[in-house]
Amino acid sequence: MEALNDLEQNVSQLIERYRQQQQQIADLKKENADQRQEILRSHSELATLQKQYKHLQEANAMLGSAESREAAKRHLTNLIAQVDNALEILKS
Repeated sequence: MEALNDLEQNVSQLIERYRQQQQQIADLKKENADQRQEILRSHSELATLQKQYKHLQEANAMLGSAESREAAKRHLTNLIAQVDNALEILKS
C-alpha cells in the first residue's frame, strides 16, 4: 500500500512539474515573440537611420568645405535678395 502511495505522490509531483514546465515554455514563447518584434523594430529604425546618414553624407559632400558652405550661403542670400527686389519691382 505504501508503494502505491509513493507512486501516486510521484505521479502528482511529475504532473505539477509538467504544468510548471508548460507555463515556463509559454512564458518563453511570449518573451521570444516580444524580442522578435523588438528586433524587427530595431532593424527598421536602423534602416531609416542609415538612409538619413547617407543623405546627410551626400548633402555634406555637395557643400564641400566650410569655406564652400559660407560661399554657398552668401550666394543664396544674394539670390534671395535679388528675388525680393524683383518682386518689389513687379508689385510697383
